[in-house]
Amino acid sequence: MTFLAPLAGLFIILWALLDAFEQVILPRSDSHPFRISSLILRFTWPPWRAVARRIKWAGRRSQFLSYYGPLSVLVLLGAWGGALITGFALGCWTRGEGSFVARFYISGSNFFTLGLSRPPQSGFAMVVTVLEAGIGLAFLAAIIGYLPVYYSAYSQREAFIPRYQSLAGNPPTGGEVIRCLLSVGDKSLTLEFLLAIQSWAANVLQSHRAYKLVAMYRSQKGNSSWLAVLVSILDANAVALTLLPDGPLPGAQAAMDVSRRVATDLVEAFGLKPEPLREDRLPREAFLTLYRALASSGRPLRDDAEFEAMLGKVRATYEPCVCALADFLLVKMPPWIIDPALEGKSPGERIAEGTLLRSTA
Repeated sequence: MTFLAPLAGLFIILWALLDAFEQVILPRSDSHPFRISSLILRFTWPPWRAVARRIKWAGRRSQFLSYYGPLSVLVLLGAWGGALITGFALGCWTRGEGSFVARFYISGSNFFTLGLSRPPQSGFAMVVTVLEAGIGLAFLAAIIGYLPVYYSAYSQREAFIPRYQSLAGNPPTGGEVIRCLLSVGDKSLTLEFLLAIQSWAANVLQSHRAYKLVAMYRSQKGNSSWLAVLVSILDANAVALTLLPDGPLPGAQAAMDVSRRVATDLVEAFGLKPEPLREDRLPREAFLTLYRALASSGRPLRDDAEFEAMLGKVRATYEPCVCALADFLLVKMPPWIIDPALEGKSPGERIAEGTLLRSTA
């Protein structure tokens, strides 16, 4: 029994250091359900989401949800520091310091290099004190470099959204994207656009798998959402793959593969299960509206029945995943076609003014 507390302390120290190492020094996409970072998300997000569901006003609900991402990062940093201090406090080198509260105080003083505790008496305690102070300094230095990584991933993701909305509308719709591209009729421009959204999806995949809490960061504007953009991109790629009788638009398959992987990988990362849609996002009447809008471009299209059947097969490969993510993150799924009342500019003007195709960084 004498060694249980020191062993527990050593386990907590290694547990916290390993999680911090994988999150800060060597980000990994593997999901470990019993790491501190995973437990923080598991035990804090459900009650936060439950409170958000009770807020009736959409603006306040969106603002409340936007606080979770930054706060969860601060809670995670505090949990790492608290675990390390607790682990050192449980060590046998502090057994002669009285109560656990006193040992916790000494450990915290060493960790933050305050120098307020008594100097250690034994040689082993001296070594441990120096070790804990060194870990504390390294931990604080890692935090200084850790927070900008989150902000950088968030800002790169968000910088793309207004440029994309200049073409896709707000909320963004996949049908409007393809309608604009077909109306312009420039194959090189279409390919450049699909490469741009492929690059954005690849960046989101890398950053959100490595730093899951970035996915919890909401957009600064409540009517914008990175997930809604992803869904509209998937919708656009689904149309681009199935609409034209002479084959997919150039680059559509590659863009679909990367975008779909974002959805499937994040479902896995958050431990979710793909779920069927509660209601069809594209019922027959809405589909006919979409088809007429696409036909207005003047390009020859597949027969509406054939197009609907092919589109349904492609939708089935990603909609269950994005539905699970939307329910988990409390994000409203975007429509398929833009509201005519929101149409203010021609497709060419949207592409020119959006500068979407210039850069995705």
